[in-house]
Amino acid sequence: MTFNLKLEYKKFMIYIRKNSYIKDDIKKYLGNFALFYYNFGEYDDKEDVKFKYYLAVLVKESDENNLEMEINYNEEIGLVYYNDGKELYLNLNKEYKEMIKKEFKSKYYYNCLVKGLWKEFID
Repeated sequence: MTFNLKLEYKKFMIYIRKNSYIKDDIKKYLGNFALFYYNFGEYDDKEDVKFKYYLAVLVKESDENNLEMEINYNEEIGLVYYNDGKELYLNLNKEYKEMIKKEFKSKYYYNCLVKGLWKEFID
C-alpha cells in the first residue's frame, strides 16, 4: 500500500483550516509532507530540527483505491514540532492541548508518522 504525500498534504491543509483547533500562528508554517513511516514508535531525528514537524496519525484504506492509504481524520492526530530549542507535543483534535513527551509517546506510539517541512523558521 502507498501513501500519496502530495494529495494527503492538500487534504491535511483543508482539514486544519476547517476542523482543527490548532493555532493560526502554527498553521502557516506547516509545509509539505516529506516522508511517511508505518510506525511512530521511538523516533529520534534530531538533525535540522528547525526544518521539520511530525504528525502521528492513523490511516485507513482510500475509498477510491484499496492500494492507497489516507489519514483517518475521525481519529486523533498528534503534532510534534520544535520552537526555540524545545520539542512541543500537541493533540490537534477537539481536545486540542499541549502534552508532555511521555504522554504523547504513550498515546501515539503505534500510529504512523508523517514528517513535514516548515515553510520557514519559527522565531
